[in-house]
Amino acid sequence: MLRMSKVELCAVIRCDHRGGMTMREIERKHAMTWRTVRKDLGCAWLEPRKKLPPRPMAIDPHNPVIDAILRADLDAPRKQRYTRGPPDLYRLVPLPAPGGPAGPAHPLWPS
Repeated sequence: MLRMSKVELCAVIRCDHRGGMTMREIERKHAMTWRTVRKDLGCAWLEPRKKLPPRPMAIDPHNPVIDAILRADLDAPRKQRYTRGPPDLYRLVPLPAPGGPAGPAHPLWPS
């Protein structure tokens, strides 16, 4: 069977039901549960999609550290600035070890 949009599928379900098909036959034909068929038959409009809450980024707790590094960089000579963007800054942010305190900020710097 061709894949169709939710609106088209809802219209086909209604057409089948008006044509005399039972709900069980519609379930089998479209491989849907009885709840979905009942919901599509009972409501003229589809339910709007639920809005997901914004997910926090993993780097959000480290934003103040990164901002401080970038502010301090404004006075640095041109060739010593962090101009490569976030991937270059991620390695500067100390991340906690799985079972212990935060490790060194940079692999070459002493802890």
